Amino acid sequence: MRKFSVRPTLTLKGRTFKGLRGWSGKPMHPPLTDFPIAAYVLAAVFDVISYVGGKEHGWARELWHAGTYTFIAGAAVSVFAALTGFWDAWKSSEAGTQARRTINTQEVADAE
Repeated sequence: MRKFSVRPTLTLKGRTFKGLRGWSGKPMHPPLTDFPIAAYVLAAVFDVISYVGGKEHGWARELWHAGTYTFIAGAAVSVFAALTGFWDAWKSSEAGTQARRTINTQEVADAE
């Protein structure tokens, strides 16, 4: 019996690649949802700081540009996260099972 055994958390050994869904047991949708949230928060922070800086400072305009680019990147990753989430929900479970009902419940809760 091994005590204190440490195994890597991200291992692809023995997993099959399932295309847009990611690796078996490691779906792509959950980690992709974190980036847009961070991008939207950073874009808002950049916009507020640029507004406080006013038009007379060059750095305020640069922060406004940075906020715009950050927002666009977050929107692009949001589309990809939505596609992977839809594909994962569509292909990961069979209709009429408890797993499908749980997925549908989460989708309804996310939409509200």
